[in-house]
Order: sequence, then structure tokens, then C-alpha cells
Amino acid sequence: MEIPEIKKIVFILVCAFFQIAFPSENKMELNFIRFPKDENVIFMDNFSIRFKGHSHKRTKEGQVSPLIVVLEFFENKKSIETVDYSLTKNERNFEWKDYKLEFGKSDYNNYQEIKFSKK
Repeated sequence: MEIPEIKKIVFILVCAFFQIAFPSENKMELNFIRFPKDENVIFMDNFSIRFKGHSHKRTKEGQVSPLIVVLEFFENKKSIETVDYSLTKNERNFEWKDYKLEFGKSDYNNYQEIKFSKK
């Protein structure tokens, strides 16, 4: 077996384990990506995001509890920051460093859909 064939097999195995998104023309513009709980979604520039789960805030009687989404950000496979986002009916767009995050559909503690783009 030649080396390129081995690389192809390794690439297929990696794709089977991770969802991989590739930016085009140096500008990352993606549709919603489904982030399964506790799995990394890897981007081309050694950057990845892991959806860690959902939770809720305690609220006073009569208030609606926002959905908390916990994301962990990685560079070169090293965790650099964990952030809790508080989603409400009207607030589903946030920023992290040079990126915009738009939160879409979810299934509680199973997955979260996120649209991720460069500012």
C-alpha cells in the first residue's frame, strides 16, 4: 500500500469520528453545524469547539429560565477557554474573540446547532 492510500484511509477515519468544516477564501462562512455533546468540531486552522452540554438558570417565579449552552474552545488541541452562553427567545447571537456565533436548534444535552463565522 502506498503512502497516499494510507493518508486517505486516515483522513476517512478522522472524518468518521469528527465533523470537519473547511473555510473558503480565508473567510469562514458556514451553515449551521450540529455539535454533538462532548465531540469536537475541528476547523482547518487547528481550532476546534466542543459542545459540553445544556443547563438552566434559576429564576424568580414567573420568569422564563434561559437555556445555558456551554462551549469549550481549543487551539492546537489545547483547551483555551470555556464559555457559558445564556440563550433566550430573542437573544441567540453572540461573539467570541473574532467570531460570531448564532445558535440554532438543539436537543437538550444531546446536540446544539451553531452557525459559526469570522467577523
